[in-house]
Amino acid sequence: MSSYKNVSKNNLRERVEQSGVILAIPCLRCSQQNKKCIMSEISKRCSECIRDGRCKCVEMASSDLAWKKLLEAQRKLDEDEEATLAKLLRLKKQRKLLQKHAGQFIQTDIKDVEELEKLEEEEEWRAVEERAKQEAERKEQELIVAMLNSGGANGLVVDDSSWLAAFSSPNQLLLNTPESYYGNSNSIFFKRFDLSNFSADEIEDVVRICQEKGFVLPSVYEGNYNAVDRLIEMKTFPIIRKYNMAFHAYSPIAGGFLSKTPQYIKEGGQGRWDASTFFGKLYHGMYNKPNVLEFLEKFGKIASTQANCSQAEMAYRWIAFHSQLKGELGDKIIIGARFGPQLTEVLDALKWGPLSDETVKEIDGLWDVVKDDPPAEHRALIEELLKRMDMKY
Repeated sequence: MSSYKNVSKNNLRERVEQSGVILAIPCLRCSQQNKKCIMSEISKRCSECIRDGRCKCVEMASSDLAWKKLLEAQRKLDEDEEATLAKLLRLKKQRKLLQKHAGQFIQTDIKDVEELEKLEEEEEWRAVEERAKQEAERKEQELIVAMLNSGGANGLVVDDSSWLAAFSSPNQLLLNTPESYYGNSNSIFFKRFDLSNFSADEIEDVVRICQEKGFVLPSVYEGNYNAVDRLIEMKTFPIIRKYNMAFHAYSPIAGGFLSKTPQYIKEGGQGRWDASTFFGKLYHGMYNKPNVLEFLEKFGKIASTQANCSQAEMAYRWIAFHSQLKGELGDKIIIGARFGPQLTEVLDALKWGPLSDETVKEIDGLWDVVKDDPPAEHRALIEELLKRMDMKY
């Protein structure tokens, strides 16, 4: 027999002996030689027959059905053992938990250890949520500071050919930044210059300085615009139209405000409406005002009684079809969806097209509720919040 076959035979024999069982009724050869007959499901031969090179066991007293019966019994024992160990571990955990909260168990109306376990899990989950909230707030603060202080001019490069300037004064933006940033209309640094959150006077200053220095003129203005934030129509739209700038509207449902109820806002809410976070303070400062909440209540009634749709859908359809945005001038809506289904929901809403004339008239009439004391401009609020937090602006 070749060396390879010997190695293979010995390996198989060892595996059978390691994984097999001793048969109560041995095969003929093992019976004659008074040896243990070890069989395994991996082979039709016992270990002794493999050792002797026999092709099969004579009068083997085990069948495939018998092996399946054995394996099923072993599997059941394994499952029972696993379940018993799991129960033992849980009992040990419950014992420690009961020792830890023994005083609370005695002095309260907690009925059993299972109820104590549930309370413990809720406390742990609240701790996890609190840590997550703190981490999210930290990242939000870092993001806003990065926005305000990116580059030499508080701008943000948004792609290979566009530069967005946000939250800066014209002097910070243009006079204190190297001219190589801007070049001229043939600049290789960017070809499109966008502004965001500048006042009407500041837009005028930016255009003037760009014209004096031969810089690329701003061609897009990005601003907060929705059914409740319409002051921009009177102050900013005339200026950007004067200089042929397109308008890109962000926050078309006011950061979710137009989809909420006044009660939700008053109670503090969650996520961006959690008043303990940076952005929560920002949004409450903008929208948590009596007249703005009155607007929201009436807005909700219009959606349910006239438009027969959700408040969010009505807000999106209003800005898409009835606001001062004009697609032929390059105007766009920035949809801040966090998840795919949210984006799908917005696009499906827009498929319904314009609202009825009566609904639009009612929505436009709501502006009278807030126009004398509209939602605060978030730029000023950000500046104030950063000062309170002793953060650099």
